[in-house]
Amino acid sequence: MSYTFKYWFKVMLWIVIPVSLFYIYDQWEKWDSKQPKPRAIVYACPEDESVKCYRLEADTSNDCDQVDEGSNYCWTTINTIYFPNGGYIDFDSCDTERNNKYTCTAVEINDGTWKIEYTGEKTLKKYPQPIGLKQ
Repeated sequence: MSYTFKYWFKVMLWIVIPVSLFYIYDQWEKWDSKQPKPRAIVYACPEDESVKCYRLEADTSNDCDQVDEGSNYCWTTINTIYFPNGGYIDFDSCDTERNNKYTCTAVEINDGTWKIEYTGEKTLKKYPQPIGLKQ
């Protein structure tokens, strides 16, 4: 009787522990995906210089290429800028003019081309909202 109990106890441990760890990992991933991500602060100006420039929040991503063995070339890409009224513009591509200055082409043709300066500042709010809205 005790041999059977020890056997089934070990079998249950080998089943329960991995399943429990998988469940905890799955719940962590769900929780982590709901956490607000920091947004960058950028200065954005439409290419039409008669219009004013804006200080806005933006979603960015970092990409790297290996140049030589042991050295990488990394850059920041501007994906989306957010306006205080809740509007946003998604960008299809951004060309680097010089350090932290970009010319970005919007996905929607009507949104045009924007000159964007990446400040390197980040913002993190409890609930991600565009700058200017009261919390």
